[in-house]
Amino acid sequence: MTIDDSPPLVRPRKRIGRRRRLATTITVAALLLGAGGYTVASATAPLPEASAVVNTIGPSPIGAALSPAWPAADAVGAISLLDNSDVFMSSDAGGLHTIASITKVVTALMVLDAHPLSAGESGPTIPFTTQDQAATAQIIAVGGTTLDVPIGVALSERELISGMLVASANNYAEKLALWAYGDIDSYLSATRAWLDANGLTEMTIVDSNGLEDGNVAMVENLIQLGKLALANEVVADAVSHDVIELPSIGEVKNTNPLIGDDGFTGIKTGYTVAAGYCLLFAREMPVLDETGTAGEETATVIGVVLGADSVAERGELSRVLADSVLGTVHQESILEAGTQLGTLEAPWGDLTPLVAAEDVSVRVWGSATAEWTASPVTQTTPVVAGSAVGQLTVSFVDAETPTDASSQSVDIVTDTELTDPGLWWRLTHPSLMFG
Repeated sequence: MTIDDSPPLVRPRKRIGRRRRLATTITVAALLLGAGGYTVASATAPLPEASAVVNTIGPSPIGAALSPAWPAADAVGAISLLDNSDVFMSSDAGGLHTIASITKVVTALMVLDAHPLSAGESGPTIPFTTQDQAATAQIIAVGGTTLDVPIGVALSERELISGMLVASANNYAEKLALWAYGDIDSYLSATRAWLDANGLTEMTIVDSNGLEDGNVAMVENLIQLGKLALANEVVADAVSHDVIELPSIGEVKNTNPLIGDDGFTGIKTGYTVAAGYCLLFAREMPVLDETGTAGEETATVIGVVLGADSVAERGELSRVLADSVLGTVHQESILEAGTQLGTLEAPWGDLTPLVAAEDVSVRVWGSATAEWTASPVTQTTPVVAGSAVGQLTVSFVDAETPTDASSQSVDIVTDTELTDPGLWWRLTHPSLMFG
């Protein structure tokens, strides 16, 4: 029998244990390093976006429909606002109408197109001649209105224009056209080009004073002519006076008896047998605030009445038409700042209301319908109070019509803050944090 005196195998077991401990240590270290990296990643990664719900706002009616008092019988009418493109007219106002001395508004603008005047400027002086006296006699012979043309007297360009418009002086209209353009053919050629350039394509001018029945226009073009007149300082100033004083001529009264009465500021009368009694008028009226109270702000109505039977009827029809739209220009509040429009919810459950950043109001003539659309609302988190996250746009349809704009927008903002949910939420929601 052989006896093995070798020592026991202890050292290999120690090596195996050390290897296991080393592996465990490495594993733990790796886990710790991984956990640390995950923690750092979770702590520094951007938070997921909040989700928004914006309330649906249905169409909102604004104001009341216009109901102009149109002329009866053979007269026709139309009306608009100075800062509004819409023209409302009586049902029988379509087609071309003889415009009589409203033609002189075109003459004034044509003269000023050739020889413009600055505010307060009188322009060159223009002497009267024997030719003017002969032309005046011819106009008187056919029943036309005139002012004196004394030999040796000279009036400024502004004074002649004022006399033509205020007194409806046919002889002053002829003189101005010839002075500015040399002869009537050149004047009429330039006038046709000017009418086209200003969108007055449904207006025909055949003389400078309106005595001929071939001076015709659609009422929409007459309204636009009135707006052009008020945009010109010389014309707007001239037609606003009920009385003027011309050197060596004397006091001249306006043929429009409404001037200076209850806001009427112009513009031009007219009469021929074919045209009847006509008036292109302007009137300032107060704009009502949100409470229906008249404030200091005004709006200017432009209107026209054609074909009245007398001076008195012309004035009455014009006044009634203008009166019928008093109070129809109004400021409407349609959304108040702070109105809740929806909610913004963070993925961890916190909520903040979404509100309108500011008031929304619109100046409306007559009625309209407000329609609302919201832009997509997206927002990273966290969120500070007052953060703009989208826009709400209101558009005005079926309008009679908003005078400010066809649409307005307001920011949608957060009412309160959405704060960081903290590290624990970040660590426990990896699918939300990292997708």
